[in-house]
Amino acid sequence: MRASIALAELAELTQVQRFWYRIYVEEMDRHLSDPLTDHHSKMLSDPLAHIGNLFVARDNQDTIIATLMTTLASDGDLGKYERLYGIDYLDAEARARSSITTKLMVDPAYRNSRLPMLMARTAYEFALRLGVERDYIDCNDHLVSFFTRLGYKPHRGRIVHREYGAVNSMVIQLTDTRHLRQVGSPFLKSLQRFAALPAPIAEDTNNVAA
Repeated sequence: MRASIALAELAELTQVQRFWYRIYVEEMDRHLSDPLTDHHSKMLSDPLAHIGNLFVARDNQDTIIATLMTTLASDGDLGKYERLYGIDYLDAEARARSSITTKLMVDPAYRNSRLPMLMARTAYEFALRLGVERDYIDCNDHLVSFFTRLGYKPHRGRIVHREYGAVNSMVIQLTDTRHLRQVGSPFLKSLQRFAALPAPIAEDTNNVAA
C-alpha cells in the first residue's frame, strides 16, 4: 500500500487528537494528566501542537495511520521538554539550531512497515531545510535500536518523564556525515542530496511507499 505524508492543517487537529487518544490511552493504557485528556470525547491534546510542525500520514482510505511532530526550540517555550532535555541551558544561538521530535505514533498495522522510518526521514529533511543542527527525542527501551540506526546517540541517559516513567534521552547531529555513514543511517542520502543542492530540497513528502 501507499501512504501520503504531509503537514497537518488546523482543521485536522481533532482527528489527530482522537488518533493520539486511541494509541496512548486505549492501546498503551497511559495515564496522562487530566488537562491533556478528554475521556468523554476520546481526545488527547498537546500544548506543542500550536507551535510545532505536525506531520500526518494517511492511507488510501484517508485514515490517519501515523503522526510525528517537530518543534523548533526557537519557536517558543517547550514546556516540560525544556528541563527534560536540558534545552533550558542552551544559549540563544544553540537554541535557534535545535528542535525536538515528539508524538511519533504509528498504527499497529504499520509498525513493522517502512512507515516509521519514512515519517522520521520526512521530519529530518524538514529540519535540515530550516537549519536545525540538533534534534532531541526520548523513547522507550524497545525503540532505542530504531533511533540508533537513524543516527541518534544517548544524550542524558535514563530520564524520568512525569507521565511515561523512565525513558531514554537521545540526540542527533543532523549533519554528522561520518556518524550517519558509520551506523548506516537512511538519513545519509537525504543529507548528501541536501548538501549537493543550491536550494532547499524539493517537497516530496506525498505518496511515499509504506
